[in-house]
Amino acid sequence: MHILTKIFIVLVSLLTVALVPLVMVNAANERTFKSRWEQEQARASEAIRDRDAAKSRYDTETQELASAARKLEFDLKGVKTEKSSLEASTNKLEAEAVGLRARQDDFNAIMKTYAENDKAKTELVKVINSEIVTLRGRLTQVEQEFVKLDEELTNTRAKLEIADAARRALQEDVQRLQEERDQAMGTISRFVAWVGPLPTGGQAGAINDTTRVPADRALSATVIQVRRGTDSTIAEINAGSRDGVQEGWVMTIADGGKFVGNLRITAVDVTRSTGIVELEDAKSRGEVRTGQKAVARKGE
Repeated sequence: MHILTKIFIVLVSLLTVALVPLVMVNAANERTFKSRWEQEQARASEAIRDRDAAKSRYDTETQELASAARKLEFDLKGVKTEKSSLEASTNKLEAEAVGLRARQDDFNAIMKTYAENDKAKTELVKVINSEIVTLRGRLTQVEQEFVKLDEELTNTRAKLEIADAARRALQEDVQRLQEERDQAMGTISRFVAWVGPLPTGGQAGAINDTTRVPADRALSATVIQVRRGTDSTIAEINAGSRDGVQEGWVMTIADGGKFVGNLRITAVDVTRSTGIVELEDAKSRGEVRTGQKAVARKGE
């Protein structure tokens, strides 16, 4: 075999031995490169998305900044307008300040004139204040006296109303007693005209003129208790010595306007009196009962 052919074979063999690892490495590197390429593609896509998002944010912020800039320009115009107004107001105030200074100068001149009479004014103010304090104290005292007088007037009015009510009630009682007295007198007159004059001797149940005591006042009482025995009837009334009742009085017992009998007082207590019922006729005039009136007439 020719030497060149051998060399070529050897070179081919060596080349084959050298290329096999390279092919294997290339195959392995191809998978790695593909994976890296895919990763880089993903990163590139993510970077594109981030870029788009950043651009969107940039656009939004740009719009917001533009809006803020327009607002600031509007505010700046308002501030400039306000500044102009403030400058005008400042000029006006300065003019007023000049006028006030002139008025203050006039006032200072007037005060300088009044300063000469300041001491007299101070004394006058002291006197006036002293008089005001005195008048306030007097006013307080008068108000207290007025409150006391008003309370006394209120109490007096209340007492007057009570007294007036009592007077009206007393007048009504007097009127009622007068009516009862007139009715009783009429009944007695009819009774005397019917049965004749009342006996004055020592007959049983008659009034003994030697023991009879004329009443020194007109009085009306109510029969509160009646006790009947075999020989006499005892009645008790709700009036006693404090009302002026005395032993020996002869009171007329009436039922409304009808004569029922007499009550000769035999015992007197402070608030009650007891007597013997006389001239009672249960058949024609009815019996003496509780609740009926016992009337005494002055001088009888």
